[in-house]
Amino acid sequence: MKTIKILGLPLVLFFYLILSVPFQSCEPDDDDDECDTCNMVYKPNIYIYPNEQIDLSVKLSFPMGGKIVTSIPEYGTGWNIVVDTSGLINNTYSFLFYESTQPDVWQRNYGWIIQIDKLESFFRQNMTDYGFNEREINDFIEYWIPRLNDYPLYSIYPQTKSIIYDQVE
Repeated sequence: MKTIKILGLPLVLFFYLILSVPFQSCEPDDDDDECDTCNMVYKPNIYIYPNEQIDLSVKLSFPMGGKIVTSIPEYGTGWNIVVDTSGLINNTYSFLFYESTQPDVWQRNYGWIIQIDKLESFFRQNMTDYGFNEREINDFIEYWIPRLNDYPLYSIYPQTKSIIYDQVE
């Protein structure tokens, strides 16, 4: 199986949506392996578009701490997948899905405050500007818009791949 190095997510952006969370480390409690100071990171999809069908091994690392808590397909010690030129993974998936716990190291120096009724149009325009394709934008909006309904305003901060991951092997 061919292994390639990819630095970060293809298309290099996911949005970390917060209201206010203090900076924290991601240290496990003394009694168990669970981290009570980590943030849950929801749905940072990984899309892959090879020029030809490829057998691929994908491994994530969390150099500042953190771990995968759920994934589709099952992550185990990494994903060993076959990806065709349309981006279809193992003849089933459009992207690699996972959620993880990670320390709060996200940038909050640059971002936007968006009213709830403007979120969808903001995401469509902003993600288009960042180079996401229509399928990726629709996946993002389909997941996030129904979940972002608790507050009148949301703070949105873009995160680059160097902040999210040190490396993906």
